[in-house]
Amino acid sequence: MFVCCCLNGSIRCVGIAPGPIAGTTGGPTGRVFGNFLKGQDVKDIVPIGRWGETDDIGLTALFLATPAGSYINATTIVVDGGQWHDASRMYRMASPFLKAIAKQRQASKKPKSKL
Repeated sequence: MFVCCCLNGSIRCVGIAPGPIAGTTGGPTGRVFGNFLKGQDVKDIVPIGRWGETDDIGLTALFLATPAGSYINATTIVVDGGQWHDASRMYRMASPFLKAIAKQRQASKKPKSKL
């Protein structure tokens, strides 16, 4: 990695990956996801239950610039309210369909035993 070649104690490389941030292009009303997110409840999209704010990103950058973040290097910090790790959201969305399929399969099963 390029970062490892530049390690002399003064250069760090840390990315910040924002989730949906209110009032931005990538937010719930922005041009990137605006139509996709329209009418959906924030709790169905972001596990923490609120849209991110620009301050969330700014304060993350500030943290990285302080001594508290001085040991963080060669990584990306995801600031998305848990959205990236919320695989259960897809299950919750598919759950009614999965239950309907299971019910249909159960109803169509015929006993194979003649007893």
